[in-house]
Amino acid sequence: MHCVALVSIQKSYLIIMNDKGKLGFIDGYSVSAISDFADKKKQLKLLPIPSKKSIGDIRNYLVGKKCDVRLKQNNLRFNKPGGFYSVIIESISNDEVIVYDLNKCKHTSGLSDVLYIREC
Repeated sequence: MHCVALVSIQKSYLIIMNDKGKLGFIDGYSVSAISDFADKKKQLKLLPIPSKKSIGDIRNYLVGKKCDVRLKQNNLRFNKPGGFYSVIIESISNDEVIVYDLNKCKHTSGLSDVLYIREC
């Protein structure tokens, strides 16, 4: 479970931000649950979400940044346990994501196979 703010929705992607101002996006069709904080005492304990300039397209924003990528669990293209990857995003198109891992190996995955990408 993660506590993030919903910044915007672009196409079917939920654009989120954590309390450190790091952005990411989640495939909105694959989210199983989103809960809000109805309890005012819990809301007061949350750290404020930092201000950030408006992001026109989250995919362009993430290019060149170090990110964690989580693929949908039925995908076997990346062969590391758990599906989290610390990578540099080379490009994100409507069809695919191209990344470089820490060993500078290039990996390509279909955008439809990505559950989320989170800026590190």
